[in-house]
Amino acid sequence: MNGQAKIELMLELKNKLKAGLNQAKRETVKGVGEMQKKMNTLKFNFTKHSKAIADEVPFIGNAFKMATNPIALTAAGILAVGKGIDYTTQKAADFNTQFRTLANLNLDKSKREIDSLKRMVLDTSYNKGFDTNKSITGYFDVQSTTGKFGGEVRRIVEQQGEFANLMQADFNNYIAGTAKGMANFGFGEEKLKEYNRSAYATVKVGVTTFDQLAQVQSVYAGAAASNNQTFDTANKMLALFTVKTKSVDEAATLTKSMFNDLTKDATIKAFKKVGISIYDNNGAIKQGDTLMLELNKKFAGLDKDKQVVSLKNQFSGSEGLIAMIQAATDKSGQLQSTFENFNSAKLDMDKTMQLAKNDLNYQNEILRNKLAVMEIEIGTALLPLKYKIAELKLATVELVNSLTLGAKGMFDKGAGKANDKYFDLINNAQYMDKDTFVKNLAELKLDIAQTERDKLPTDLKSLWMYTGNPITYFTKLGYNKLMNSEGEGKVDQMKNIESLLIKNWKATTNSGLNPLKKEDSIVPLNPNNQGGSTTTPAPLGDNLDAVTGSARQVRNLTVNIEAFNKGGINTDKTTLQHMEPTVIEQWFTDMCKRIIHSVEVSY
Repeated sequence: MNGQAKIELMLELKNKLKAGLNQAKRETVKGVGEMQKKMNTLKFNFTKHSKAIADEVPFIGNAFKMATNPIALTAAGILAVGKGIDYTTQKAADFNTQFRTLANLNLDKSKREIDSLKRMVLDTSYNKGFDTNKSITGYFDVQSTTGKFGGEVRRIVEQQGEFANLMQADFNNYIAGTAKGMANFGFGEEKLKEYNRSAYATVKVGVTTFDQLAQVQSVYAGAAASNNQTFDTANKMLALFTVKTKSVDEAATLTKSMFNDLTKDATIKAFKKVGISIYDNNGAIKQGDTLMLELNKKFAGLDKDKQVVSLKNQFSGSEGLIAMIQAATDKSGQLQSTFENFNSAKLDMDKTMQLAKNDLNYQNEILRNKLAVMEIEIGTALLPLKYKIAELKLATVELVNSLTLGAKGMFDKGAGKANDKYFDLINNAQYMDKDTFVKNLAELKLDIAQTERDKLPTDLKSLWMYTGNPITYFTKLGYNKLMNSEGEGKVDQMKNIESLLIKNWKATTNSGLNPLKKEDSIVPLNPNNQGGSTTTPAPLGDNLDAVTGSARQVRNLTVNIEAFNKGGINTDKTTLQHMEPTVIEQWFTDMCKRIIHSVEVSY
């Protein structure tokens, strides 16, 4: 497939993509939503398939490609979709970052205008096969230099950028040079083709490149424009001087000084003295090349060197003006030939551009840039979905983590958190006086009570209200048990620490009468001062194993719940008849705990 065919294919794909992108987005959203629903279902039914799921989680032994369990495949699908959009969304994000430079130039514009400008940059890049970052810079240079905005800037960038690429000139240097030329010579987009023909002729006739021309044109453009000289005349003079100087920079300086001296009184008088007026019949200043050709005829009509020298001496001024007069003394026909070649070279530009368009490397570059723009457009459309995919990834990690750890693993995790927070109390018990001990113990008991209270409801009545659907009771009960296993592990370990703290304190301090001396005898519950009570509780009673109420004051408390289960639990003709014995036992235990807690906090 040749380059032209590739481009045509991409154009067709572009149209199809734009037409079907919304549908693709809707289908993707639907697919992501189905993944989320499937994960939720798998979460709530994990108890039934816990062993099978654990066996299939790829992080614990099985190869990822061999995963057959739905949860593993769902996780794989989410990760694959995420990777699929990460590339394009990153392209879109990079483009947005690059576009900020241009957006900052238009802070006075509305959001709608900025969005339209962004769309314009992407369309320019795709239609012409430009690099998007270069397009942004081109838009910026044209707008900041000329003050133009919108559609006219787009047409300038597209025409000049394409010309620069075809002529193998620097894209942004040439556009920036064009913008300066437009600002100095005061022309609009209607003269861009003429401007490019003049540049092409300057490079072909003179000793310079497009990049050099773009850099030095601003040196002499202002002086030329102030004397009503066109960019074509200015470029023609530069081309002439590049042949007679060592560098383009020197030629540009001569061109500038020549134009500066062209309308000085001394120069006007000198031209008049040799029979040449610098003004045409309409009173406008003649172009520099016209004056040079008229002066050249005067020199050609002189037979003796003395007359030539005498004519040259009529002019005085800068090196540029002297270089102009010196070039006009030519009798070989080179001056006239140079100007004629300059004019004829402009006609060759179209043929050169057509040959360049057929260059395979040029076509491949266009194709690469078009593909890059498509990636940005796809990424922009999918960017909102990236956040949804991220949420699904987090959910997947959470679920896989739970399944990998299992109930026992989550239980141990909670116990570890309790150890990290409270285990130092046991070692420091020997240094605690009675007040410090009471304070630490009260804080520990309060944390136990709060942790127990924070667990999700697991009794039948409250869980029914929580789910709104009795069918999901058993699956939710099992899921909640797993999710609460961390909290249970924490509570269980805190109770162990509580028991050890009491025993160690009694044994090592003689119940607070003889604590060991330490530089800081107050051992705070939380060294980082994160939460906890600072109020000194009432003196501790003798029975430290009793249940406490507010955790501020320790009391003996006896709760008799014998009558609560007198005669057993009636499961006939109630919602309990479908429960397994172990589930009923757990339900009854939880209800007892809740009764004790209610009595406890009421004192």
